[in-house]
Amino acid sequence: MRAKTDPNFIERHLFVDGFEDESESIARLIPPKGATFEDSDTRIWQINHKYLMTEYIYCLAISPFLVSSISETESNEGKKVLELGLGGGSLDMFLHAHFPLMQITAIELEQVVAELAEKWFGVKNDTSRQTLIRDGLKFVEEAEQTGLSYDVIFLDACDLDKFVPCPAKNFRNPKIVKTIKNLLTSTGVLIVNMLPMKDDEEQLESAMKVFTDTFPSCLKFRLAREVNVVLACTKLGIKEPNSMMEFYRNRVVKLAHAETCAYLGGSTIFCELPIGMPLCPDRQFNSSGSESVGSLARVGRQLSESVGNSIRVDPSWSAKNCRHPPGSARIGTSFAEFLVV
Repeated sequence: MRAKTDPNFIERHLFVDGFEDESESIARLIPPKGATFEDSDTRIWQINHKYLMTEYIYCLAISPFLVSSISETESNEGKKVLELGLGGGSLDMFLHAHFPLMQITAIELEQVVAELAEKWFGVKNDTSRQTLIRDGLKFVEEAEQTGLSYDVIFLDACDLDKFVPCPAKNFRNPKIVKTIKNLLTSTGVLIVNMLPMKDDEEQLESAMKVFTDTFPSCLKFRLAREVNVVLACTKLGIKEPNSMMEFYRNRVVKLAHAETCAYLGGSTIFCELPIGMPLCPDRQFNSSGSESVGSLARVGRQLSESVGNSIRVDPSWSAKNCRHPPGSARIGTSFAEFLVV
């Protein structure tokens, strides 16, 4: 189908039967040379894994870079990522496309899900990325027993809970969360997709509590167009929350292509973030015109002015071979809260 943000782009959507108004997975397609949507069979078009088309997946993807568990400027060779819950595979294939030397393991309970991801969303196994059909609960317990460790763990496994289906209730067990914590390296991060079905803050806070009780600190993202909440929990305690919030504010600007980003005081950062953005490892130009090492963010954008606590981005700055792509769009207002426990 044509992308809502720009009809010049074609996307593939995965829907759950009975919930056709919501896409389970979205991927941008690469048309064969000279082909158009009207005269070509899009089933044979390849997936463009360098773009993410949903807000919460974009938030999941930038979170490990935000807390520096992995680097946006290095190859991340030897770094290990564990994904609990494959879905359409857009998250891990996005990271794999940009950091092919990073070791990524995706755990999926359902064989049919893995088959759909492989057939329709371009998910492939190779020497540095693999999908394993396993029970995620058993996998993390066995991984702890065998001494495995990971720099990043994504928890995006869901069930049919009528209040908070993501993450699955079995993964909200204190013992399991502690086991997952033990699998992380000292600078590792657990990133959790939380999906409340209703606007019920009490239910959401209750579901988050097991994570904030287990980890010294968690960064919490609220999204503008999607109801998902993303947690990024680390083993590192925070002694000066205000200073760290300023640090994270700057990191969000750098890593998330933020149109605007301001520290509002307390535990909240306000940002406007885009979707449909690729990573960009090319050289960037800073506001003085000198070259700097490339990073995830500021694709076609550089900081041009800082006023008080607000950073504004001038779209006229453009990095060589790394321009703001047509069809990308702001997702609107998003919030990040730093939870110190």
